[in-house]
Amino acid sequence: SGNRPRLGYYVQTVTARCAITRAMNVQERGPARPSIALVDGDATIRHARQLMLRAEGNDVRAYPSCAAALADPVAIASDCVVADVEMGAIGGIELLRLMRAKGWQGAGILLADVVAPALRLLAIDEGFVVMRPAALDDRRLLTAVDRALGRSAADYA
Repeated sequence: SGNRPRLGYYVQTVTARCAITRAMNVQERGPARPSIALVDGDATIRHARQLMLRAEGNDVRAYPSCAAALADPVAIASDCVVADVEMGAIGGIELLRLMRAKGWQGAGILLADVVAPALRLLAIDEGFVVMRPAALDDRRLLTAVDRALGRSAADYA
């Protein structure tokens, strides 16, 4: 017993190592990534956009419907919502209204096949930051997300 280190020494060593590991993990992760709730009824488009937005450093959760997004507390806490105007029972504009009623304060991007002036005004009145045609290319969606999140748009050539 005289040569064995005490239990307190082991506890202090393990505690110190855990603290160092936690600090290193935080540094490796860097600043928090912007969170995006992506709502699209087309599974192929939804998956492709989710992968693209993740590749640009965003934390993206994808939902097949507005009802699915509304049921997930993670979506309600997201920084940005990207949604189609027409999504079935609950569309993109109604989604934003319902999320705001639950306390969401993020930025919304509304996607529509046809961007009529009346729809554009309604979207602005409802708080959507950016509205683009639904068939937009990747570069334009990335630029719209940057603007909605208040970041300077990168060059996505």
